[in-house]
Amino acid sequence: MPTYARARAGRIAQKVGGQFEIILASRARSAGIECIRIPDGCKMVRGSKGYSLKRVPTPFDYVMLYNNKTIVLDAKTVEGKSFTYSSIITHQLQSLSRCEHHVHRSGYIVWHRDIDALAFYSATLLRNLRPRDSLNIKDGIDLGSLSKSNLARLFEQISPRPIDSQHTSADIISHG
Repeated sequence: MPTYARARAGRIAQKVGGQFEIILASRARSAGIECIRIPDGCKMVRGSKGYSLKRVPTPFDYVMLYNNKTIVLDAKTVEGKSFTYSSIITHQLQSLSRCEHHVHRSGYIVWHRDIDALAFYSATLLRNLRPRDSLNIKDGIDLGSLSKSNLARLFEQISPRPIDSQHTSADIISHG
């Protein structure tokens, strides 16, 4: 694909992703879920023409809180019925994996646009994917369609994470 076409496709994907995040936050708030957006990151860089802002990656998009339970997640959109290994962003998965020991759930919430379906894929599930693997909605938590989503399902049947018998609480905190 020529460079121009890739850049255009990237801009369109970014716009669709931004719209999805706005709708997702609105749906969460209407369900009584506190939804905190992690702002886009940037840092000042000194160059030959002075200082400029450079975008830096953020660990994930949202922290959601409901009934004393916390979830951290990143929002993704895909076309089709599957979420592929190649769609995983390494630094985000590393951040979400570190959070697993401290929150009730962490992972990706994915809008499958072509079939208007939302699914949640845990960081553990994402970590176990291999190149050329993919996930279908049935592999995660089915949250319904975007317009009729049931985001409270993310918080169901969640109890505080027990400490692994092979690790002390100090190990979990220090090694995340």
